[in-house]
Amino acid sequence: MKINIKRKRIAAGLSVAALLIMLCSGLLCATARRAVVLDGNGKYFRARIVWSGAGLFIALRADTLYDDRAKAVEAPEEGGSPSFAALRRIALIEFLPEPVETTGDDATPPGEPINYFGQFAVNAAGNQGVLLIWQQDGAAYGTIRFPGWGRGVAEPLKGLVLSGRTIRFVRSAGTADELRYVGGSAYFVQEYYGEYRGGGTEIVGFYVVQGQRKQWEAYRAR
Repeated sequence: MKINIKRKRIAAGLSVAALLIMLCSGLLCATARRAVVLDGNGKYFRARIVWSGAGLFIALRADTLYDDRAKAVEAPEEGGSPSFAALRRIALIEFLPEPVETTGDDATPPGEPINYFGQFAVNAAGNQGVLLIWQQDGAAYGTIRFPGWGRGVAEPLKGLVLSGRTIRFVRSAGTADELRYVGGSAYFVQEYYGEYRGGGTEIVGFYVVQGQRKQWEAYRAR
């Protein structure tokens, strides 16, 4: 009799635990972030990152593998299956901005060419920094640096997109190596969205961090 009662209690406990795991998983998956991931074998794949920290990598991982980063970035979204791995087996996580619906408002006005490239002085919610964007071999690259934060190093922009008057990119540290490089104390993801004005003399927009929108602006320095 006592054994049956004990078994029922264990079963009830397992059921509650399973329900909590399902609820938590649903909430986490709903906020999973788009990313390109480089594994320890030198292969890239697309994923929705559910959790990356404390030595653990959890994601909804696509099956297709790529030898080239650019192909992985440009690949269309595909369904993913749950994946669990030790974070040390992940060489790089490059978070990508969420797709933004275009309404045509970001088209370049006639007679107003935009100079995307150059160096800009940044004010991100009171944090002063430097944004550098350049073009090489037909592709756009960039870095952002906040001298008063962490090690003050130039951080590569991830998922950089320049289209019409808009700019989008991600600033993040998703691996232990990235965290050591920037000198941060915790993993982070910041998604930046902006609009060029004055033909490229300034950028005004917002960035999202931990679900909150904050304002940022940049003015051409050269």
